[in-house]
Order: sequence, then structure tokens, then C-alpha cells
Amino acid sequence: YDVVARRKVPVYASSKHSYLPPIPTQDFSAHFQITLVQGSEEELKAAFQPYVKDASDPQSPSQWQAIWAINEMAPPFLEDFILKLADQPNRADPSALRRLNTPRAKEKLADMAEHDAQDWVRQRAIQELAKTHDRTYLPVLIGIAGHSADGDRDAAILAIGLLGGEEAVPYLSSLSN
Repeated sequence: YDVVARRKVPVYASSKHSYLPPIPTQDFSAHFQITLVQGSEEELKAAFQPYVKDASDPQSPSQWQAIWAINEMAPPFLEDFILKLADQPNRADPSALRRLNTPRAKEKLADMAEHDAQDWVRQRAIQELAKTHDRTYLPVLIGIAGHSADGDRDAAILAIGLLGGEEAVPYLSSLSN
């Protein structure tokens, strides 16, 4: 791909010359080429190794950025690592589990939706579970909606509606009575 990047940037005088008005916006541009290649799983594992190293090291100044990158891209070969992160407070990312969309990741989402100590994690897990489009988790969502009285209930009802199906319709219609 040939890429042309352009940006208009206002240019201001240095502090020595602060009495001067700003120079009109200047155009900056760059031309470069990008070549996309499909990497093997081994090449991807090698590319992710520095992220895994930094994410695993609490002393690393890049730990949070590495955790974010792993969770954002959620490569399947890091499923075990992402599941371990999901068990740690403030490192759980329900959307990473949904991106994995494996049976173990969906089970973890269901567990988080029912039992996580943090409200926001439970509610995100409920939302992400619905985004998997896996109706086998309708009973979990119906259970949450039936015994919760807070934002979890609202999130579960919305998730049930998003998943739909034969089990969802009677439950949702019973709510209107």
C-alpha cells in the first residue's frame, strides 16, 4: 500500500517571541509504503513475546500497555495467558475473552457475569457474553436477571433480548406482565 499522510499543524512562536502571532497552519506530509504479509503462528508468537514478558513483570514500566495490547488483539495462542489475566483484579477484560470466543473463554465470561466482585466487570461480562451469539448461555443470563436487582439485571435482560431464541421470548414476555 502506498500511504500519504497529511496533517495541518499550527505553529507558534517560541517563548522568546511570544508577542508574535501564530504562524498560519502548516501542512506536513509524509509518503511511505506498507507491505502486509501473513505471518506464521511461530512468527506471531515471537512478535508477542516482548508483550508477554512486559505484561508478566510488575516492575516493567510497560506492563499496563503490554496487558492492553494482549487483551486488545487477543491472539488465540495466548488464551491461557488471557484467562490468567481474567482471574486477577484490575486486569480482567471481558472484551478480550469475547474476542477469543473459545469455549473456555465463554465459560470464563459466564463465571465473571455471575460471580465477579466488581459490578462493572460483571456487567461487561454479561454484555460480552451476549456478543458471542451463543444461546447456550441463555440460562445463565436468565438466572442473573432473575436474582439480581441492580445494573446486572438490566444488562442481563438486554443480553437475553440480543440473543433471542425460543427460551428468551417467554422469559422476556413474562417481564411485561
